[in-house]
Amino acid sequence: MNARVNTQDLSLQAMRSRKMRGNASYFAFTATPNSTTLEKFGQLQPDGTFQPFHLYSMKQAIEEGFILDVVANYTTYRSYYEISKSI
Repeated sequence: MNARVNTQDLSLQAMRSRKMRGNASYFAFTATPNSTTLEKFGQLQPDGTFQPFHLYSMKQAIEEGFILDVVANYTTYRSYYEISKSI
């Protein structure tokens, strides 16, 4: 058995374990949807691809504080070298 636990499988298991009303809906929000997420929650296009039903950009998620801007403090090796050389 695979020792790695798939977070998507855990989410589905948690959803199934809860007693929910028949009219309940599940929504998935992500700023960076991958192909698996799009296949489960996206809308099938005529060409066979999947598109999200709504766009929530990474820029918007950063501005709203839901995710961190990983490049906010990015420094190139050249810049780092120049700084360390001047110190």
